Amino acid sequence: DGDKECIVEIDLKSGSHKDIAKGAIPNPGAMAKDGDILYVADYDKHCIVEIDLKNLSHRDIAKGATPLPRAMAKDGDILYVADGRKKCIVAIDLKNGSHKYIAKGAILNPWVMAKDGDILYVGDECKKCIVEIDIKKSSHRDIAKGATPRPRAMVKDGDSLYVADGTKQGITKITMPPDFALQEHDSPAADKMPAVETPVVEKIPEEKAGLDNPFALLSDTVILVHPHPFYYSNSAKYIPVYGRILRGFKRRIILTNDI
Repeated sequence: DGDKECIVEIDLKSGSHKDIAKGAIPNPGAMAKDGDILYVADYDKHCIVEIDLKNLSHRDIAKGATPLPRAMAKDGDILYVADGRKKCIVAIDLKNGSHKYIAKGAILNPWVMAKDGDILYVGDECKKCIVEIDIKKSSHRDIAKGATPRPRAMVKDGDSLYVADGTKQGITKITMPPDFALQEHDSPAADKMPAVETPVVEKIPEEKAGLDNPFALLSDTVILVHPHPFYYSNSAKYIPVYGRILRGFKRRIILTNDI
């Protein structure tokens, strides 16, 4: 919560709530959760705030490394942050606090990110496409150009990416050709992947997706959609689910297949 400058933990069964890490996050953005640890990107502090949900402690990591953190994905001791100002991926070592930049200049205006093995998929609003980044080689290529003019959330399931798009008012499904991510990423041009077979792009119609202004996807049976672009999160297991809409709070829409 940007106004309260904290995390609000809500008990979905009882409806009760409590504030965590008050004052620690003046302008929160993307979030990533790993067990009892919550990572929150903060636009004002230009860093990642690590919050221990068990003992309620918190600390700032990678100060100044991420001036405009938009999306995050965690893998072991490494936290990958798509930064809009650095226009690259910031890889933060959570053990020693060091960081390095990957695929500089590859992303212009990142909003969402999904990870699959050594591959990062970043939704770029400026380029209106998905940028696929090979973490090991720091190489990249643009896929599904024009398919996602305003990506606001993304999950990967099998060979497909599901992208919630604010302009298209629904879900765009991008299906990769067989072994698409495993195709050769070496190229005569540095940091560029060669052109490969084009992924299949299809839109899940608005009447099926039930969305008019999607901003977030959560998996494991629940999808949360916010009309505010900064608040979204991806859980550790990406399983897209579409179901009926419950219009509860003024600023929230909750989708689920089992209420």
